[in-house]
Amino acid sequence: MFIGHYGIAFALKKYAPKTSLGILFIAVQLVDIAFFILVPLGIEHLRIIPGFTEASPFDLYDYPITHSLLGALAWAVATYLVFRFILLRSTTDYTYRLSTALVMSVAVFSHFILDIVVHTPDLLLVPGLDIRVGLGLWNSIIATVAVELAILLVGCWIYLHSTTQGVGLLGKYGMYVFMIVLAIITIVTPFTTFPDVLTVVITSELLYAVFTLLAWLLDSKRYVAAD
Repeated sequence: MFIGHYGIAFALKKYAPKTSLGILFIAVQLVDIAFFILVPLGIEHLRIIPGFTEASPFDLYDYPITHSLLGALAWAVATYLVFRFILLRSTTDYTYRLSTALVMSVAVFSHFILDIVVHTPDLLLVPGLDIRVGLGLWNSIIATVAVELAILLVGCWIYLHSTTQGVGLLGKYGMYVFMIVLAIITIVTPFTTFPDVLTVVITSELLYAVFTLLAWLLDSKRYVAAD
């Protein structure tokens, strides 16, 4: 899953209204961001096999640090601790500090949950034990696109109802345009081809960075809706 993860980020903004959507964008893709750093270092691995599944040519055969159940839990716990005791340590509001840290950890762990739906059985539960999960939705382009769009659209709906338009073109229309672009990318992604793994790594990291910056910018132009 790619764009669908951002649907979770949009939805979680409701529960962390003071947190930038850009930060939530990083959280929901954190394990993939780490994965595409570890791949060129030779620590984790993937292969490109055209036709491996209908919706993805990636054979993700070795990535226990970022995409196992235990690994995902570790990343989520680490995220909680970083926000709870480091990034928000100067905040005197205990409830805010706790709730924000929890939301961020949920955002990180949500990546593994959504990946179970689309991946072939390549997600380890515990590194070292060859027990893998994955429902294989990638075997159908139509189902993959439908599910990712559904998650994205529901998340966007929650976000738009928990924030209000700002001023200027970006404040009024920017987020709507961004959401439409994300929906289009969801549709075209299964038909995208890559010549080699390095291109996948560079393209992915660039897109994560661009999407994060746009989410931060456009979210900053909107206002939290009154309760």
